[in-house]
Amino acid sequence: MDLSGALESFAQARVLIDLFDEAAQVSISGKCWRLLVQPGMRPYTPRIADRLHLHHYAALCYLELGDYDAFRVEMRAIQDANERLANLHRAAIEREEALIAKATEETEVGPVDQLPDFFK
Repeated sequence: MDLSGALESFAQARVLIDLFDEAAQVSISGKCWRLLVQPGMRPYTPRIADRLHLHHYAALCYLELGDYDAFRVEMRAIQDANERLANLHRAAIEREEALIAKATEETEVGPVDQLPDFFK
């Protein structure tokens, strides 16, 4: 097994993911080209899972190589990424709950005895 080569590949993948993150989110020319060539085709955008997998695989390589300090660094990166992901999910849930509460307030009609006879 070429674990050192794998670690180099992971480092290159991290650089590419960082470049994707820094690039413009919307490319008009790219969208037009995709519509002409293949309408269902979407460009690759790194997912959070991709970042986590890189850290997991690198941690396993470092563990196999016996580099426990680097292993701990990768494990800390996994923990930080998981915390960021949990915060993103928590924020999304809070936004959805706020929207539900607002919609509920707007549609609340009051006690049943105040409804017209048609709705009783």
